[in-house]
Amino acid sequence: MKVWDLKTRKEIRVPQQPSHERSQVSCVCWVTRRNETMDMLCYGNGLGFLVFLQHRPSEVGLISFILGTTTKQKFKGRFEVIFSARLARGGEIICIAADTSNGSTVRLATGTRDKCVQVWLFDSSSRKLSPVHSKAYGSEKEIVPKAVAFDDNDEQDLYIFGLYDGGL
Repeated sequence: MKVWDLKTRKEIRVPQQPSHERSQVSCVCWVTRRNETMDMLCYGNGLGFLVFLQHRPSEVGLISFILGTTTKQKFKGRFEVIFSARLARGGEIICIAADTSNGSTVRLATGTRDKCVQVWLFDSSSRKLSPVHSKAYGSEKEIVPKAVAFDDNDEQDLYIFGLYDGGL
């Protein structure tokens, strides 16, 4: 995956996934919260891994020891993996939605090709993903979630849009 800074037209470094997690990125979601200094990028891949990256806009880092001297370089921005885990039954994650209206935690919904819809709470300070709800559809229903969306109402409804049946 590549991320670009549109102002400077330069690529922002994104760490490569470990080989056992490596697969095509199938969906991406920016997670931007009020009163948060760093943005998060969340993505799912073909092997069912959900990955959270936190953007570090700039920092000074020590890069090498050359003939006994330390060289400092100011990075223009980079992402750091803060969470990675395989979800549900390991099917491809094909949709993600985020709700950031709940203060310190992010409510996240995922849908997988193996007919599973899950709702999670993610706390970036503790780097913990907690399950809230999970529903797996059987072979008798042709519900494969293509898109999920949170409604901004008191019930905090989740809408699920089907891939093959067009259902809601």
